[in-house]
Amino acid sequence: MPRARTTTPAVLPAALRRWPGWAMGHADMARVPHVVADTGAFLSAAPLQDIADALYTVPEVLAEIRDRPTRRRLAALPCELRVRRPRPELLRIGECRAGPATG
Repeated sequence: MPRARTTTPAVLPAALRRWPGWAMGHADMARVPHVVADTGAFLSAAPLQDIADALYTVPEVLAEIRDRPTRRRLAALPCELRVRRPRPELLRIGECRAGPATG
């Protein structure tokens, strides 16, 4: 039986390292319905397709990715990457909630 691929902590972004069960390997993590990925998630080759049913990002993130290896990984994703722009009213809600916490 093939062994499940595990990802070392150095490869996972900080947000994923805080998930319960990350030390068991991403194959053992519970899947979530949606993940919105930033540039860091793609640059670090985080196994997003293994933990989410749907992947989302914004056009600005794709514009920030210029290196060839990361572009190739994006082109070869085994799932659809949905590029969307969030509605302005939703951004305002996020700013109100995150603003005090992030300074």
